[in-house]
Amino acid sequence: GYNTNIGRQAGYSNSTGSTNVAIGYHTAYSNTGSNITAVGPYAVYSNSASGTVGVGYQAAYSNSTAISTTAIGYQALYDNSAGDNYNTAVGYQASYNNDGDNNTTMGFQAGYTDSTGGNNTSMGYQSAYYSSTGLSNVTIGYYAGRGASTYSSSDYNVFIGDSAGDSVSSNADGNIAIGYQAADNLSTGDYNIVIGYDNNVPVATSSNQIDIADTIYGNSSSANVGIGVNMVTEKLNVEGAIALDEISAPSATAGYGKLYVNSTDSLLYFKDDGGTAYDLTSGSLSTLTELDDAKAGLAATSSVYLGNGAGFADLATPVTYSVGVGYRALYDNSTGDTYNSALGYEALYNNDGDYNTAVGAQAGYTNS
Repeated sequence: GYNTNIGRQAGYSNSTGSTNVAIGYHTAYSNTGSNITAVGPYAVYSNSASGTVGVGYQAAYSNSTAISTTAIGYQALYDNSAGDNYNTAVGYQASYNNDGDNNTTMGFQAGYTDSTGGNNTSMGYQSAYYSSTGLSNVTIGYYAGRGASTYSSSDYNVFIGDSAGDSVSSNADGNIAIGYQAADNLSTGDYNIVIGYDNNVPVATSSNQIDIADTIYGNSSSANVGIGVNMVTEKLNVEGAIALDEISAPSATAGYGKLYVNSTDSLLYFKDDGGTAYDLTSGSLSTLTELDDAKAGLAATSSVYLGNGAGFADLATPVTYSVGVGYRALYDNSTGDTYNSALGYEALYNNDGDYNTAVGAQAGYTNS
């Protein structure tokens, strides 16, 4: 009872449904559900569920047993069959071929191909048009997440913007693309993040790529970051000069070294986790105790050493006026052993004399 039918054969075969409103030619024609609102030719034509709203030509046409369906527009939710519950579609053929639950679509043919996908939100002209079985996707914008052809099993994606994710295909999960044509080259990659006008992933089929405004790049798996360069092979990759603001000397932090420009003298320093600061602009680097494979210009007052371990003993008593170039050249050149010159691997390694010159690997190795 309590049914209102207006139009030729509106509510024609309503046997058990109650509190229904059917307005238009063949609206709610074969209906057994209750609390139905059908407006437009053939709207809610074949329905056995309750709480269905169909407004527009053939809106919710084949609704079968799907409950709490709302379809507004020409053929919106046209084939919403058994078990496809809590769906809302607004627009011409929005969610036309729906066979999933909890989908919300708005726009011309938005979510058109969706067959068994659920928990999706699609807004915009042909947004998510070719997505067939995707879960929990958000696509907002003209052609957003549209796909090049029918695709499946692409879940948990967010595509916002005109043509964002437009070329996505099957098995692309967890991607985020925001902006006009953002990641419109993406096909099968997972967990990519692209933000910005017409920005793309470097590789269409790869995963964990980050591109923000074609300026900041990264890889979320390795935690590598690039600034101005998309080849992120190290923790930080930079193309171009780096400008460091001058600051007061920072405090030491256990396990971390710090690079900074000291505001007191405008020089570049490195502070180790023990609190020792090294002036990296000093020509002598006389306080530096180790610089792997290149003790460049390591001067001990009047001595100069170049090479890992060169002049090692002289560092403690820098008065020898010697020059050592090479790995461990003049390694044990201690107090009193003056005016020596060594060029080569371990040249004058164990020197104990004055005014010596050695050229070559281990030349004068034990000069006592």
